Amino acid sequence: MPVIATPLRAQLVTTGGTVSFFAPGTSGTVQWQISTDGGATFTNLANNATFSGVTTRTLTVSNAGAGNGALYRYVLTAPGGSVASNAARLTVAEAFFPMPVALATDAAGNFYVADSASDTIQRFTNAGEITLVAGTAGQAGSADGTGAAARFNDPSALAVAPDGTVFVADTANATLRRISAAGVVTTLAGSATARGNTDGPGAQATFSAPAGLARDAAGVLFVADSATHTIRRVAADGTVSTFAGLAGAAGTADGTGAAARFNRPTGLALDASGNLFVADTTNNTLRRITPAGAVTTLAGLAGVSGSTDGTGSGALFNGPAGVAVNGAGNVLVADTGNSTIRQITPAGTVTTVAGLSGIAGLTDGTGADAWFNQPRALVAPGGEITVADTGNAALRRIAAGGVVTTLQLARAAAPPPAVTPPAPAAPPPASSGGGGGAPGAAFSILLPLLLLLARRARESGAGRPGR
Repeated sequence: MPVIATPLRAQLVTTGGTVSFFAPGTSGTVQWQISTDGGATFTNLANNATFSGVTTRTLTVSNAGAGNGALYRYVLTAPGGSVASNAARLTVAEAFFPMPVALATDAAGNFYVADSASDTIQRFTNAGEITLVAGTAGQAGSADGTGAAARFNDPSALAVAPDGTVFVADTANATLRRISAAGVVTTLAGSATARGNTDGPGAQATFSAPAGLARDAAGVLFVADSATHTIRRVAADGTVSTFAGLAGAAGTADGTGAAARFNRPTGLALDASGNLFVADTTNNTLRRITPAGAVTTLAGLAGVSGSTDGTGSGALFNGPAGVAVNGAGNVLVADTGNSTIRQITPAGTVTTVAGLSGIAGLTDGTGADAWFNQPRALVAPGGEITVADTGNAALRRIAAGGVVTTLQLARAAAPPPAVTPPAPAAPPPASSGGGGGAPGAAFSILLPLLLLLARRARESGAGRPGR
């Protein structure tokens, strides 16, 4: 019986990211190979800091950098002989967002990204143009200020108001920040010098590790304070109260207000009825909180990780972190540990929209043929899903039918430098005669006399006989 190698697909990875090549359905021994000369020669790979799984069905390439355009294949050896697979190209692209962990959209259709590695908030348009909103890459801090003068420390969640104000869960600073439409950053609540679970107004309140954020139509912010296992409520004036959960008490119990228990909740999202959905990350569940504070478990089984689709506790998740609600009222989940995107109907039925559980990669395609790498956030305006594919340092888009593409991004061109018009030239000095320029003062004085003499000469000439 002839030996048949399963075809490989080309892969894309951003600089410093991790990607896997997968050879499903093979039986026999496998040896992965690389070619850096366009396929003229291939060399066996060995496990090291860059490559792992070189004799398994899954080859993982870590910390991608050099090697853009390299070709990969595997040689399958079975009782029927040996055969080489096709060669698949690895493209290494620039990473504009080293670690995108949060997404939000505004009324104009712009997307905002919180990048926890660069400690910045950036914006990109549907055309893929990126501009800096606030913070400076590589400079963590807590300073308020305008644009690049402001500082953040591991920002991990975003919400945008209709007027363009951006709210930020500044996780390592244990604060909530506010960015005006003009880019002015202020601290709304919490203290960068204190950690805790104190309720109260503005800077008198304390957070421990705010990691999720959602804003309702009345301007109220809900915060997943992950380390205290609580959901906090922040009024429009910055007054903080505890909405659900009990600080310091991790658990899985459903209930109302302080009777409910969470275990390091992260992502938050609101539906049109004001229900709050919570990615209860360490519990591997999705929870729902009514406007009255009653907490129930929508899907997943507390304490059990997995990737099974199903209804309610018959479905399993693995460290879900991101949550969004689409126009149909379905809850979308970035199932981080599974590297998949899941959907939950209002009745609690879970299906996998895209990604292949257990396989990390940066591959576009449809449904399970598309691969992600630990996605942590997503938004769903207008029916399409935009995903912060955190482990790939990439932004992905899922269209109808589960078709996944990687967004092509570019830094927006810097505006041309302002040109200062030259100062008006000083008038030339007055002339005293000769050359060009304005008449001199002496000429101005003599002009009436000259005109008088010229008139008399004409009158005198008019009285003479002609020649």
